[in-house]
Amino acid sequence: MFLGLIIFQSLPLIPIKIGTPILRQMMYAYIYKYTFCQLESVGTGILRQPLSPLSMKRGTMLMAISNKLGHLLLSTGNKSELAVGYCTLYGDMNGGLAVLADVPKTSVYRIARFINRDREIIPERIITKPPSAELKPDQRDQDDLPPYEILDGILTAYIEDNKAPDEIMAMGFEPSIVNDIIARVDRNEYKRHQSPPGLKVTTKSFGYGRRYPIAQRYRFP
Repeated sequence: MFLGLIIFQSLPLIPIKIGTPILRQMMYAYIYKYTFCQLESVGTGILRQPLSPLSMKRGTMLMAISNKLGHLLLSTGNKSELAVGYCTLYGDMNGGLAVLADVPKTSVYRIARFINRDREIIPERIITKPPSAELKPDQRDQDDLPPYEILDGILTAYIEDNKAPDEIMAMGFEPSIVNDIIARVDRNEYKRHQSPPGLKVTTKSFGYGRRYPIAQRYRFP
């Protein structure tokens, strides 16, 4: 399949934090005005939770560049992130093609090492630094997820090998982690329905390769 001419171009750094306080203030104002009566039931912690405006602003600017220049924006999410919903609608999920949508995170690192086998094409710091969505200072993926070696093992067993939770636990994975990851996979099907089309790499990809209901809070027995 020919996707067209690929041109590598470095863009100047954009001070993305400009305007973020205004956007956050607008969202908080909405919460105060329209949901204040519900705060007793959901807890006031909702007002202190991050709302991912940075990721949405990145996605908006990249889509604007794509539309203006007629270029295809590639979505950055990999299979591990899409599986557990570790991605932002209208943010890093923006794009016309999800190149890595069926590539687990651990495989992404192996591909990066292969690309750099003769010379540094991908900056080494991108490969060696701890994985992070960079939505706040010192954020790490492992603040909320198990190490990717563990995560990808569970995901492969559940998605590609179609193993039941007890079978995955029998492989040596911590039961609490297995249950948490499977719940995230099932819960985030609605996000994957809104992601760009991806390239199939593994034996079972999301989309046509794996259908899961999203209506009425369906859960697999």
